[in-house]
Amino acid sequence: MAIFLLLTVLKGLENGMSFISIVIRREAQCLSGTALMMDSNSKSITMKVLSVRQPYALLLVNGTKDVENRVRSTRHRGWLLIHASAQEHNIVQFLRKRFHLTSQDKLILSSIQEAESKNLFSAIIGMVKVSDCVTGHPSPWAEQGVFNWVVTDAVMFDNPIHGVKGRLGIWDYDSALLKLNLETAAMQGKISIEEIYALR
Repeated sequence: MAIFLLLTVLKGLENGMSFISIVIRREAQCLSGTALMMDSNSKSITMKVLSVRQPYALLLVNGTKDVENRVRSTRHRGWLLIHASAQEHNIVQFLRKRFHLTSQDKLILSSIQEAESKNLFSAIIGMVKVSDCVTGHPSPWAEQGVFNWVVTDAVMFDNPIHGVKGRLGIWDYDSALLKLNLETAAMQGKISIEEIYALR
């Protein structure tokens, strides 16, 4: 909790707030119950995770890619953590050899460069909300002949959880760093406190 308080103070100072204003705001949030206090005695949070190769993992959590293409359908609805796999997608090497690139191709290549510079591999880097699973979605990211998992409300974690080994399909995950990232997202207004408590 001390780490999160420090991050809150630093973020507030960056936004031009005084230290006293930050403390008062934080205390008000705690008293009103809008701050989620996650200490060692709190109930753990277990969330569903999907491993995705870069740069598609990054494109999902930064809100660019609104569809995840899979050969299997899913009944999962709601929040889903995105785990960036250890290996990049095969399309990266293919595009690097092409001379004529579309705007989407260029976006893919710039995203893999960002993933490499930030070491966003073998890490849980954010989450999205799965709202539907269809075929033939009109999104430019949707592929034909597979299932299109429609995602919304992308959240990119300020503190990626590194050193996490991926798995096939949807799997479960829980850690103290996950709680920290969820609380940070709640303070930033990216997810509601009610939604977090529903995960517990």
